[in-house]
Amino acid sequence: MRALPRRVPWLASKPEKAFPNFKPEQVTRKTYSVGVKFMTTGNEVDIVPILYWGDPAWRGTLISKDTGEELMTSVPRHLQFIRKRVREADYSVKWKITHPKSVSTAALLGE
Repeated sequence: MRALPRRVPWLASKPEKAFPNFKPEQVTRKTYSVGVKFMTTGNEVDIVPILYWGDPAWRGTLISKDTGEELMTSVPRHLQFIRKRVREADYSVKWKITHPKSVSTAALLGE
């Protein structure tokens, strides 16, 4: 497990290679993920390495790059939470104002 905290720096090197025109400040190493900021749209995307162990509920483990601490996560539960928040509040208006060149909220949520 000692090599796992090195996954975030390893992952950060991938967008830098895939997008050679990226400036260093466009790729941010975070505790559990790598943030990639696209200058043309201003959107920032987090790329999160999740260790999946075959759990039928799609739970997996995040590893802190700083401490090696493990954190349980679940992509389906995150999506469920986001869909509930969107249904309960009209975030689509705010999204369109702050991200005019991006895709719709419904497209992001797969609806």
